[in-house]
Amino acid sequence: MFTLKSKISAVIFSALNNPIDRQKWLGPEISELGLKHDGLDDIDLEAIMPLVILYTDGPSSEDEISKHTEIDMDMLVDFLESLKEYNLIDECSSTGKYQLTSKGSQACKDIFNNVVERKRHELKSDLEHIDRVYGQLDKL
Repeated sequence: MFTLKSKISAVIFSALNNPIDRQKWLGPEISELGLKHDGLDDIDLEAIMPLVILYTDGPSSEDEISKHTEIDMDMLVDFLESLKEYNLIDECSSTGKYQLTSKGSQACKDIFNNVVERKRHELKSDLEHIDRVYGQLDKL
């Protein structure tokens, strides 16, 4: 059974892979969170994928993150460096795995909350539009 975090991470990855959702609401939502969480508005949008994996799965190696995100290893290393630069993640000295900092954990919680709220809003808007069209089908 999928955890709540897994379900929300699936929504985030789906939005990242959908050019319309990505441009219309995901990018602006993440960028707006940059006002509250330094760095989110400066990093590449794809760099949130490692954050999502770490929030969902806990401490993970580069290989584990790469496997879940399908990000090229060179690009992933750049993303991880950016996330470390903004103190969103750090590397565990004993295991060598990446983990969220408290700042990164709070940023992820806000990302997950905002994404669910915004996706819900977008779906309701789409449904209202379809309901209006459906109500006019007898005019065909």
